[in-house]
Amino acid sequence: MKPLTDEWVEKAEGDYIVAQKMFRARKQPVNTRYPGTRADKDDARLALTAAKNVRSFLKLALKIDTS
Repeated sequence: MKPLTDEWVEKAEGDYIVAQKMFRARKQPVNTRYPGTRADKDDARLALTAAKNVRSFLKLALKIDTS
């Protein structure tokens, strides 16, 4: 893998870990980036499921070792 790709993958993995921790810690809805919208626990669960699926697909496509 190219060094720049490797760097981005490393950053994305960190973001994924933080998102999982925030999901477990959050009890209340949060304001989103866009005014007038909020995200509740179900929204967060759906987003994390989508992220997990995309992450799995990209690891296969980029031939990243998952062991």
